[in-house]
Amino acid sequence: MSERSRAVIIGAGHWHFELYQPGWSRHHDIAGVVDDDESVARARAAILGARAWTDLGAMLDEAGRIDVAYVLGRHASMPWAAAELVRRGIPFVLEKPGASNLRDLRELSSLARRANVPAAAALVQRFGPLPALAQEVGEVQHARYTFLAGPPERYIDSGNPWMMQRNESGGGCLALLGVHFADMFLHTQHAHERSHDDVTVRSSVSNAMHGRRVDDHATALLRTPSGRSATIEVGWTFPAGAPLQRLVSYVLTGSEATAVIDTEGNLSVISRDGTVAERHVDVEADNLYPLFVERVHESLQRGLAGLPTLDDLTAAMGLISRAYVDAAAGYAVDDTAWQAASLQDPALSVRR
Repeated sequence: MSERSRAVIIGAGHWHFELYQPGWSRHHDIAGVVDDDESVARARAAILGARAWTDLGAMLDEAGRIDVAYVLGRHASMPWAAAELVRRGIPFVLEKPGASNLRDLRELSSLARRANVPAAAALVQRFGPLPALAQEVGEVQHARYTFLAGPPERYIDSGNPWMMQRNESGGGCLALLGVHFADMFLHTQHAHERSHDDVTVRSSVSNAMHGRRVDDHATALLRTPSGRSATIEVGWTFPAGAPLQRLVSYVLTGSEATAVIDTEGNLSVISRDGTVAERHVDVEADNLYPLFVERVHESLQRGLAGLPTLDDLTAAMGLISRAYVDAAAGYAVDDTAWQAASLQDPALSVRR
């Protein structure tokens, strides 16, 4: 799609707004911005040269032509907002994790599929170096993904204190960060296996470091029936104010080679005969959001074809849900996230 498309932004107070914004400004004319907080809606709309609303229905009624909507905001409210878009036939992008529990996410995915409304999930690591690297090393047998970000106070400081409320967020670092690497596992190692249900999930989840109501460190071990495995370690454990924003480390062991990436993006590809090839790759996750917006814009005329789907997100969050369940016996926080049934407030249900 060469000409600029018209988009709306839902839940503009989300901390990823600043990451998306350069891509939105480059590829979209923003027809409207909505947030529950009027001051936030106005401030974010001013950045994008758009009109602000606090009521989603009013914005969708009055904004004119909408080519695509981006659904951010509180996780518990995402399914309801996206369901309204489905009812109106508006293509949309869903920020992960897409809901505060697995049932609502599954229902939303089914709703969009039945209505034939194009939808994509913001699994942005698909557009980083990992998928191509997985092909370079051959069939990936074992992978290790470590992604340790800054402390949870950054969500509060960015105006998103609801992230510490389990009924609103659905979980902490495992739900927010781990989903990317659960998707990498499914996308690169599990594509030819029979069923996601066949994956064995073992995990350890903790909130010991910061004592919040959501997890701040988690490790999950995923294993397919054929023995392929991935270890995922995520956390909000990296010091605030450090020169680096986060610690990143990836290892992919394939049939042809092993690839090792460090926080600086230094990549070593070690072949089976011991030959080492070194180069640099960009591992800065923040850079993936404008690229993702570009892919959204380019794929609009094809119904968002080629982008991660809601089914992809649901499959990845299914593994995350099972990781929470497996860890529940040793998890100090009550009401473990993605185990719970849908929230009781009908305003947060896709069946509204």
